[in-house]
Amino acid sequence: MSEQSSGPERPVRETPRSDQQWLFSPSAVPPGEGEESSDTGERRFVEKNPQEITVGGMPLGRYLKERDQEWILVIRERLRAVDWSSWEARYDGGGRPPYHPAPMVGLVIYGVMDGKGSLRELEELAVTDLGCMWLTGGIQPDHATIGRFICRHDEQFKEDGFLELTESILEVMPHVDREVAGDGTILEAFASEMSKLEDEAAEQWAEQMLDKSDEADEEEPPSRGGGGGDADGPTDRQRARQLLEHIAARRQERSYHGGNDGQTNFSRTEPDAVWHRYKEGGYGFGYVSSIVTNGQRLIVGQAVDRTSEKDVLEEMLDQAETLLEAATDGEEGRSAIERVALDNNYFTLDILEEMVDRQLDALIYPDICEADQEADELPKRGGKFAKEAFEYDADRDVYICPAGEQLPKATSGSDRHGRAYDSYGRSPVCQGCPLREECTESQRGRTVKRYAKDRYKDAMREVMAQPKAREAYSRRMGSVEPVFGEIQDRGGGRARRAGLDGAAVEMALNCLGHNFDRLRTFLTSG
Repeated sequence: MSEQSSGPERPVRETPRSDQQWLFSPSAVPPGEGEESSDTGERRFVEKNPQEITVGGMPLGRYLKERDQEWILVIRERLRAVDWSSWEARYDGGGRPPYHPAPMVGLVIYGVMDGKGSLRELEELAVTDLGCMWLTGGIQPDHATIGRFICRHDEQFKEDGFLELTESILEVMPHVDREVAGDGTILEAFASEMSKLEDEAAEQWAEQMLDKSDEADEEEPPSRGGGGGDADGPTDRQRARQLLEHIAARRQERSYHGGNDGQTNFSRTEPDAVWHRYKEGGYGFGYVSSIVTNGQRLIVGQAVDRTSEKDVLEEMLDQAETLLEAATDGEEGRSAIERVALDNNYFTLDILEEMVDRQLDALIYPDICEADQEADELPKRGGKFAKEAFEYDADRDVYICPAGEQLPKATSGSDRHGRAYDSYGRSPVCQGCPLREECTESQRGRTVKRYAKDRYKDAMREVMAQPKAREAYSRRMGSVEPVFGEIQDRGGGRARRAGLDGAAVEMALNCLGHNFDRLRTFLTSG
């Protein structure tokens, strides 16, 4: 949903009204009636009653029921059940009454469900589609009005709106599955690959843009309104400053992780976008979109980050717990989430600790799982035995190496992130070990670092080695992985708005469209 520039407003078309029976007619409603202005304090909104729309003389509601489209009536009920007060508060109450948020959101979500991604497609949908007319009452906003509405309510769509609308869906579900699964994928950015510059070239471009902006300020008086307005999108100066901030942050990150060489690609038109490798192959600018779904493939948590699916997991679990709270039936001390399943990208100490702190029953697939190894095969990384090939003996506080020898604690220290560890090894037995070539190239022998939280990884590996745990984990593939494909099939694989915030709005709309489409499936599956 691309943001529209400000300009003259086009007149809003209304449903035709006359004594003649049109195909979509208001029947016996006199001209001028049927349009309602809902009064909420000082704010007034235009709303219309879909009961007044007829199709060949038949009321639209009855027409839809007789054609097995009753699910549309339920979706309108779910929209009307939402508390729209926070949306209404975004209007100042002056001027011509705007369309109420409920039918406008219904139009946008119905369009997403139908794969209509552009504003002009939504404009056309409001005029031609009977189901859409029922949701909206027959209002016919133009594309500019729809675009301004989305921009006005972008924060609601990203945050409370997603929760409120999804909660309304859950209220009519016969039961709510409380086992959840999480995953992430790349959301293609609005930025073109033609805007790509490596960090040094991007830095030079940004500095040139700032110099040009400073020269323009000297030549033109500041009364021009600050060098461009937000209504026209970010200026070159704003993009340049944002780009320099991202370049500096990326260099600091590379230094933090111990790497100082290599180039990073940046977009000069969309500084937020990150150069990603797509899962299906190839490279391009994008963001990491993440979701948490339950067993019914309803999205109960969603977020977008520039680079990481792990950094937003806590936020998504908070969303999921909020939405699934009603499923606990008020049982004190019982978590709203029954179980969470995650793939090996989430097998980190921080996330495992988060699961423990939340007291969640978690199934997180290890980076190396014992059950995946062939008989007598030891896990390796880079051709050498991985840390997982060494067994920790807590009673004796030693590691047992693949050759069966004990590696005692040698030293203690902390890594560059400040995390404390104990180092085991530097044993004389490494000198004559027959497995030395497969284990280490160090002249002093092999060492293994153990962090305090490694016990979480050890415990999860033991859990995931059990057949019942792996069987339960296998349900994850059917609950979360198909959802991204369904969103992409509706055109949700690429953002139509620039910037991280724009991509987050796109993702929230796609998730809402998916959830209402799932409701349609449940209502029509018998």
